[in-house]
Amino acid sequence: MKVLGELPSLVVALETDFKAHCLKCKGKRGIRKEVYKPYRDKQVIEKAKCIQCGSVVRSFRKAVFYSKNSYRGRDPRLAGKFDYPKMEFVDLNKLLGKEMARRINRNARYHPLKSVNLAINTLDMAPRDVSSLIILSRSRRSAESRLKIRGATK
Repeated sequence: MKVLGELPSLVVALETDFKAHCLKCKGKRGIRKEVYKPYRDKQVIEKAKCIQCGSVVRSFRKAVFYSKNSYRGRDPRLAGKFDYPKMEFVDLNKLLGKEMARRINRNARYHPLKSVNLAINTLDMAPRDVSSLIILSRSRRSAESRLKIRGATK
């Protein structure tokens, strides 16, 4: 399944089946409470809990990253005028050295996906398509939260 969502610093399109190999159960199990961390160019680490035993499982997922620097607003009418360009990671090992790169990667935090959209066919998308899908899911999420405040939904 292909998923498009937002992390605090970027937009990510990733491929996941919401299952991971659990070492405690010794098999591929379903997961819950998944969080993500960008790892390398075209890779993200998915950390979650096993449904059966509750132990932490991690798995690498194929991903494409898009920059959020071109648009930070929430107005759905402007969705076609902005785009999220593709982003590539800099190799920190070459730039800073292996030890410093390891420290930086270790201190990076996991975050849940926000503004999730499951209606994508491919990971490589045009920047305008990415922006319109993210802005659409943001507006849908804000409408749901407004209804929840008024007591219309549970």
